[in-house]
Amino acid sequence: MSIYLVYKTTNLTNGKYYIGKHKCQSLDDGYLGSGTLLKKAIAKYGRKNFRREILKTFPTEQQSFEYEQTIVTEALMDDPNCYNMRTGGDGGFTRKLPPGAHDGENNPMWGKKHSEKTKRLLREKATGRTHSAETRKKLGDLSRGHIKSPQERAKRRASLTKYANNRTPEHKAALKAVLTERNKRPKKWFNNGVEERLIVDNLHEVPAGWVRGRAPR
Repeated sequence: MSIYLVYKTTNLTNGKYYIGKHKCQSLDDGYLGSGTLLKKAIAKYGRKNFRREILKTFPTEQQSFEYEQTIVTEALMDDPNCYNMRTGGDGGFTRKLPPGAHDGENNPMWGKKHSEKTKRLLREKATGRTHSAETRKKLGDLSRGHIKSPQERAKRRASLTKYANNRTPEHKAALKAVLTERNKRPKKWFNNGVEERLIVDNLHEVPAGWVRGRAPR
């Protein structure tokens, strides 16, 4: 029978800790946690320098989920010794929820904002992350097959306008330099027999099946 538990893993070298939930068949399975910062610390210090203690066990996943939410809060993550990067309930094992279960006030982040520490950790985690060629193709196909409603377009424009208005002078200068350099690169037309697009040399990958030139009219 599965056991659902909420645990605390502590780094015995520096006192830093991680709190998470875990589904297991045995309480002594040696699991320490899967948090990004925690895994990096384990790789650095070694598993022998970490100790896991079980805070509470539950017969159902939902109960462990709710208990973790009460502990892993924004206030907890403001502690410099905390390895957690997300509030309770944002990670962990897969839960099957009905459509809309996390919409509006049902969302754990409803009415809340990430702390500056959480924002920084999320930025660090995303830095250097790139999509594979297959993923980029899927995202492109999905985007090309979706016709945005007027409401979606208006929302997108408002978001971009707000983002542009909040740029710092340094950001604007850096962006201008990048665009200036990009505009110097020659662009060439490619097509797949139906669609066509301009592709910047040595910057954008030519999709499979596309050839040089304009699409037939």
